[in-house]
Amino acid sequence: MDKLTKIESLSQDKLQEVWVEILKKEKFSGISVKVNCITANSDSILVPIKCLYITFPFQLSGNIDVAYIAQEITKQRNVENANLITIVSQWHISNGFQRTIREIITNFEISFIGRDELAKLVDQHFPDLWKHEDVELLNYENEFKKSVSNDSQLRKLKLPSEKCQRLLDIYISPRITSYEEDSKTKTFKRKRIEIKELLEKNDSCNNIWSVWYGQVFSV
Repeated sequence: MDKLTKIESLSQDKLQEVWVEILKKEKFSGISVKVNCITANSDSILVPIKCLYITFPFQLSGNIDVAYIAQEITKQRNVENANLITIVSQWHISNGFQRTIREIITNFEISFIGRDELAKLVDQHFPDLWKHEDVELLNYENEFKKSVSNDSQLRKLKLPSEKCQRLLDIYISPRITSYEEDSKTKTFKRKRIEIKELLEKNDSCNNIWSVWYGQVFSV
């Protein structure tokens, strides 16, 4: 799937999520997401500027009710009392639509960000979108990259291999502790266990608890 097709395939919720990420990277503050619109503040030297970004769940070209859309834009602008108004769409916004909207609405300026402009902003601020939509996996990938970078930095120190490996082990190895009940004394004993040993334990051993970085999990 090419980039423009990817942009066009965005749902309204995903479009708003992407736009929020772009606004964050652009250092906007007070970001608020509502139905079909997002507001954010762009701080200037004199006064903060309230920006309104409006989205529509249909293409802004061809045979559409431009008068109705103009009413919705004006209504949203009045409700939010915004200074700058921008229409954001995951589809191409035709020149004819832009011209007609500006002919109808003459008391304030409107900007437009369509598919092509949005793709460029994603390239600049949110390139992870081109990978896949699994946010948890993306976070894992980013953490993995950090760990690889830390590994490389440690090895650049040119420490003896034994010391370097010990430092890496400290960084990446989880500390897992097992608490097992002594059948004779009826007390729990603490013992350090390896991941392999933990995985081999029978799932029916419900009297064993493991502590991983201070968090308690039932095994």
